[in-house]
Amino acid sequence: TARMKQGETVNDFYDHINVLLGGAETALKEEIGATYTPDMLRALQNTALDMFIRGLPADICARWIARSQRTSKRPSTRPSG
Repeated sequence: TARMKQGETVNDFYDHINVLLGGAETALKEEIGATYTPDMLRALQNTALDMFIRGLPADICARWIARSQRTSKRPSTRPSG
């Protein structure tokens, strides 16, 4: 599993994950060619996001989870319908 290294910034770690994602996307397109679909890229992106979150140090991950939970509890300002 990918882990953020000591002394590495979150942005650096994000960049590393993005490089992996780009390489995986290129390899997938080359391997399967015309049968490649956007859904396959979304699956790769979801996997990369999961790797990123799990690779963060526990304190950063806990702050991110707490912040995202606060944000998700806010009422929507978008009109419904």
